Amino acid sequence: MVYGCVREPFPGWVDQVTPLGIVGLPLGMGMARAFYLPNVVLDFIPGDLCTNSIIVTTAHAATTP
Repeated sequence: MVYGCVREPFPGWVDQVTPLGIVGLPLGMGMARAFYLPNVVLDFIPGDLCTNSIIVTTAHAATTP
């Protein structure tokens, strides 16, 4: 799940509540003890790292013969 940015445009920035809102909002409100998900792995990645990786990969692919 993609969530708020680490550095760019500023820390914690999000444009809208996306899938993280389904998980992050209840957890942030302290309702974590109400959930029991024994075999679920949640992968979170900051939005700016996703976009920076795409930009760098595109630039590298464009300059590679």
